Amino acid sequence: MKLATRIALSVTVVVPLLVLAAGLLVLGLVSRDLHQQQDTRLQDRASAVLPDVKAMLTADLNGRPKAEQNQHRKVLGDVLDAGIRVRTTDGTIVLEGGPQPADPVQLPERTPAGPVTVRAKGHAWRVLTVPVAGPAPGTFWLFTPASAADPQVVAVRRRVLLVALLAAPVSGLLAYGLAGRATASVRRLSRRAAELDPRAGAAAFATAPVNIAEVDELSTAIGQLLARYEEQAARTAQALDTARSFSSAASHELRTPLMSMRTDLDVLAAHPDLSPAERAEIVRDLQSDHARLLDLLTALRMLARGDLVEVSAFAPIDLSELVYTVVGETARRHPAARLEAELPPELRVFG
Repeated sequence: MKLATRIALSVTVVVPLLVLAAGLLVLGLVSRDLHQQQDTRLQDRASAVLPDVKAMLTADLNGRPKAEQNQHRKVLGDVLDAGIRVRTTDGTIVLEGGPQPADPVQLPERTPAGPVTVRAKGHAWRVLTVPVAGPAPGTFWLFTPASAADPQVVAVRRRVLLVALLAAPVSGLLAYGLAGRATASVRRLSRRAAELDPRAGAAAFATAPVNIAEVDELSTAIGQLLARYEEQAARTAQALDTARSFSSAASHELRTPLMSMRTDLDVLAAHPDLSPAERAEIVRDLQSDHARLLDLLTALRMLARGDLVEVSAFAPIDLSELVYTVVGETARRHPAARLEAELPPELRVFG
């Protein structure tokens, strides 16, 4: 799956969730504001209806039913769509009208902090308790359904869901387009890496920064990888050259004693009637060449293991003595050859 597709799918899932979360927060705030508006209207109506409630209680206390009925009409007109219940101090209900919870419901005697919620038979009510002072004391309650704000809350909820549903495809398409542009530099870098010849080295991959941290870091990492590959290739070539040199040196060093041994063996095979002294001399030469061959094999094995770089493998050597010995042996094997060596009596080296 492409990176742009992954980003688009992630955004398609995340954005609606964020919209829903924000919508739930807004829904809670709207619900709280609507309840506050309800409470404010209850308190305003309580202030407006309080004088008429006092007059009604006074008329009831003085036994004037006609005046009391007139005050009933005024109170019910003042509360509008709210419910009201008025009670005297002896517990007598003198007025009850409008939407309100059915009996028996325990109503709060005091609500100093404002309206409270009362539940009855599956319904919730906002109730404001107002004490009435004066010559005819009592208490009245104002009611309004707590679900009165539900239609507005439902409307907000529907809009939030609609926005979330629309946000999913729109945000996905926008995210796919933006992610495609954002990953274009990565795709270009991938194509350049796929078309690159490793033998061209890190210099061929050098490119100007695109000012995108991740892409620049990836380009630098590929350049470093190519540099290490180039360094390793150089080491491999050097190792191959060393191996070729070692093989050439081994072939050259082993050829001389082997050829000498072959010559001595040919002499023994061609002249079976050699005197015991001559035969013994040839055998001594074979033993000497054999010992020399073993020494060469030991030295080559040490060279292959790298042991010859140790100090313990070195010792003082007299080159003059070595050269004179070689000249003597060569002159003995090749009587027709004329060999001369001019060296100091002693030439010591550490090797």
